[in-house]
Amino acid sequence: MGQQIVKPERRRLALAHSSKRLDNLFEVRRKEKYGDFGDVTKEGMVIRLFGLHDYGYDKDRVVFSSWLTFILETWASFSINVLESAAILGITVYLQEHPEWWPESRRNTTGISYIYNVQAGYVWYHYFVKGHRDWATFLATWAAVASDLGAVLGEAGLTPFEKSDTDQMVSHFHHYIGASEGMTAAFFFDWLRPRRGKPRTLLLLLVPFITIGFMVLAGLWGDKQAAKMRSSEDRLSFSEER
Repeated sequence: MGQQIVKPERRRLALAHSSKRLDNLFEVRRKEKYGDFGDVTKEGMVIRLFGLHDYGYDKDRVVFSSWLTFILETWASFSINVLESAAILGITVYLQEHPEWWPESRRNTTGISYIYNVQAGYVWYHYFVKGHRDWATFLATWAAVASDLGAVLGEAGLTPFEKSDTDQMVSHFHHYIGASEGMTAAFFFDWLRPRRGKPRTLLLLLVPFITIGFMVLAGLWGDKQAAKMRSSEDRLSFSEER
């Protein structure tokens, strides 16, 4: 679940289009995978809403779970404050559509989880710190926690889902950066216009920080794996040139 790193065999294609917007601004279609005997299976979706970033995934279940989480985070954040949430949504979409704002090694990803993690960080602040109590913030808070920790556990092989030889690696960097940015934005908005609230218990207050901590650790491990993949590609390219 979540933002995913483009597969090694597709990296050159992604780099070729990383700074060029497609002529067709809107593209929503099923992905087609070709088997060894010419058979075609449809799994996952391409979702390009503004011509560049693909908000889809390779697996149907990940498309469903990630977009459901996005809907919940959008519902909850807008129920807290429309203007603040609209600003967060607009800025995050802009950043996804302009990869030049990202470090070069973080540009080739697909998915919508950076956006919903920024929204989640905003919601977490109001749920855990300000004690905001309604169904929207409750569902969105725990959906994002489950999604982020599920991605961490999935890559570690501790769930029945996620891990296979053909799955893309999860970009935990986008998850923990997004959640941290969202909590920071919520704190800033609250500083500008203080709201009354009653924080949760200390144990619950630790939940978002523990979640972000696990994502950081998973991200560091993922960076090592990505470095190994790049090293293998470089060795293969060198062998082919020889």
